[in-house]
Amino acid sequence: MIGNFRSVSTTLYARLRREPALMPRVTAGDVVLSEATLAHLSPEMRAMLAANDAHIAALPAIDPASLGRHLDIEKAWHAVHFIVAGTAWETDDSEPATLCVLGGDECGEDAGYGPARLHGPAAVAAIAAALPAADSLRPRYDPAAFERAEIYPGHWETAPIDETWDWIAGAYDQVRALYREAARAGHAVVVWID
Repeated sequence: MIGNFRSVSTTLYARLRREPALMPRVTAGDVVLSEATLAHLSPEMRAMLAANDAHIAALPAIDPASLGRHLDIEKAWHAVHFIVAGTAWETDDSEPATLCVLGGDECGEDAGYGPARLHGPAAVAAIAAALPAADSLRPRYDPAAFERAEIYPGHWETAPIDETWDWIAGAYDQVRALYREAARAGHAVVVWID
């Protein structure tokens, strides 16, 4: 499970709210598999990938200029949510920082692990303003608590504490930067797990 974030223009945000079926144009990414990689896939998997590509190609186009920066924080998404929200899955609308990973309005079909979620420009600004510096979150990193809460990807108590914190803090800093950039531009943010 990989955590993804992308800033989008307000025009695209409004279009996605009206036409949620366009979401794969935002979430599909630019991955092109080599012939060598494709050769190792089963015929069923190759057929599934081809059908998905055909589905996306059939969707109405979106203006590439409306797509902002894409951020992939890999498997750190759940840890980032946990250090900010203090819970494994819950968010709190009265605390905008808790919405940065698992909040927002669902939009479109399943992107891998549920639908993508949209944060409008006002929500992005509130989240950006509420996200503290990573250093202030360091006391929340407790490997035993991460294990008890079953935070993905697991094995928190056996991983080196300082290196693991650096990995989480690095991912968090990237998420914070994306929200701050999007807020300065007046953009929306799309979040999805695939």
